[in-house]
Amino acid sequence: MKEQTANAPAITPAMVQEYAQKIIGFASGHYVTMMVHLGDRLGLYKTLANAGDVTPEELADITGLKTRWLLEWLRNQASAGLIEYKGGDVFALSPAAIPVLVDETSPGNLMGFFNAPTPPEAIARIAEAFESGIGPTYDDQGMQCACTIKRLTAPGHGMLPEFFKRADGLTERLETGAHVLDVGCGTGDALRVLAAHYPNSTFVGIDPSVIAIDLAEAEAKSAGLTNITYQVARGEDLPQTAEFDVVLTLDCLHDMTFPEQVIKAIRGTIKPDGHWIIKDIRCSDEFEDNLANPAAPLLYGISILVCMSSALSESGGAGLGTMGFNPVLGKQMTQAGGFSSFHQLDIEEDPMNFYYQVRI
Repeated sequence: MKEQTANAPAITPAMVQEYAQKIIGFASGHYVTMMVHLGDRLGLYKTLANAGDVTPEELADITGLKTRWLLEWLRNQASAGLIEYKGGDVFALSPAAIPVLVDETSPGNLMGFFNAPTPPEAIARIAEAFESGIGPTYDDQGMQCACTIKRLTAPGHGMLPEFFKRADGLTERLETGAHVLDVGCGTGDALRVLAAHYPNSTFVGIDPSVIAIDLAEAEAKSAGLTNITYQVARGEDLPQTAEFDVVLTLDCLHDMTFPEQVIKAIRGTIKPDGHWIIKDIRCSDEFEDNLANPAAPLLYGISILVCMSSALSESGGAGLGTMGFNPVLGKQMTQAGGFSSFHQLDIEEDPMNFYYQVRI
């Protein structure tokens, strides 16, 4: 450890206490995160949303769970400010919590961040990546990772048809009947919404994740949707024939190992008058601006565990990471890939993402 220099400020007990409180805050967040996971897993938030003011005994009667365990969980959640304490061991879920913790269709739903604790073996793989430089792919991280990403990205997909109205000419194309390609479709949640909403259009989803495509195919079949097909494929390998009217890349360019190659491949597969819609994380090209984002610690953390790991899962990967695809870089990359128009859409309802319309 370096010795303190003569000009360095003296370390006071107040300074140490302030720093310690910050660490305690993060440690508290760790345990609260596990309690939020349990609340989701046990259906407690949904129950509270319907129950109104309840005591632990009343909640136990509704859920069949044990009163003492529920009391401790309720006290944890109340002390964290996530549920309301009314006095006399009466608790309630605030109406403001419903779109965040309960409503799976809400763009503001954040339960995907609490889908499941990261298993020790996954942390070990990430620790190895700090030495090797190569991170695990999505499939390397297994079914749990796929299900977590599904829950992270699915909220708000129901709003896509409304959002698409703000992209010039896109809705008309889809309603008439378009051939649509979703590059990096994941578990296919967006395509199921769009295929149901635009029955005259046909949809193709591709993703390198075998796990994700298997889930996508099963859910499309269960939904009875016949205008979707899926393929395990990489964006770099798209057919270089201009066959698609619309291309989508939804929350995935920052995860890709070679996004520049994918952009060039999209240029070759989209029709000259086609529409490319990009959805990606709200962020800036300046770290100082991202520091002002209260979600920045969360987003940079999930980047290491998931997004940047995927983007560095091959030697020479771009490694953009969760907050890596910003409007400035997006315009540069799409222009370098052969597109002339890069327009940010006016969509404020999604608190986590920007939307762009790209044209040749």
